[in-house]
Amino acid sequence: MSENANRNVILIHGFLGSPQNMQLLGDKLQDSGLDVYYVKIPGQDPELESELLFAYTYKDWLKSIKDQIEKILCEIKTKNSSSTTSYLTIIGFSMGALLSIILYKQMNFRSNIKTNLILLSPAFYINKNFFPSPFRSFFGVVSKQKYKMKYTNPGCNHPRWKNYYKPITRDIPYRAFFELYKLSKISRYIFKKLSCRILIVHSKKDVLVPYEKIVKFSNSVKKNNCEIVLLEKSNHFIQLDFDYDKVCDECIKFMEKTE
Repeated sequence: MSENANRNVILIHGFLGSPQNMQLLGDKLQDSGLDVYYVKIPGQDPELESELLFAYTYKDWLKSIKDQIEKILCEIKTKNSSSTTSYLTIIGFSMGALLSIILYKQMNFRSNIKTNLILLSPAFYINKNFFPSPFRSFFGVVSKQKYKMKYTNPGCNHPRWKNYYKPITRDIPYRAFFELYKLSKISRYIFKKLSCRILIVHSKKDVLVPYEKIVKFSNSVKKNNCEIVLLEKSNHFIQLDFDYDKVCDECIKFMEKTE
């Protein structure tokens, strides 16, 4: 990538999270010379009351993130001269990875902004031992019930997660899980049709999203532009866990390959 290129990164956090979960990664990317932007999924902030999750569907999540990205693209265009190519990498974590896939398909990125995707622990498949099943979630939606989640550990083995994730107990509407499952299904379908360069970073010790299913799914898609990096030590929150440095390095290395 040329030195005079505008290099930009958009970070999308995951389910029931906030931009704070991506701050550690964002700081290091910014230190490497990238312009970093954060977007916020509505209704997901742990500080908010769980009732607010009733108000949002996956379409609302997508619309909000799309509107935020459009504003970022306008800012990139403003700072970019006509003679300079801009590079944009959307880095989505967990559910944020699913949103980034769908948004890439929906949005018409400008011809002078070359866009690629990095998917961190993409939630294509979810461990039903930790989340209610799609079947249970559906009936929870009908009956307007809630599912109690206790955040003793959000899927991170390194103690640094405590600085970037607030552990709380919440009664989560089943509808939120049901919308997540719909996102997962749609993103798997769209993923097969994408033509951009994609990097998947996933850990073998991820308890929330089994890595075997991710590898099998990605390998089933005959794509030469999808790379997979597997980690050995981390849990789900790879951007905060023991392999954090490797995650950052792999992201930077992937972006440096952009021509």
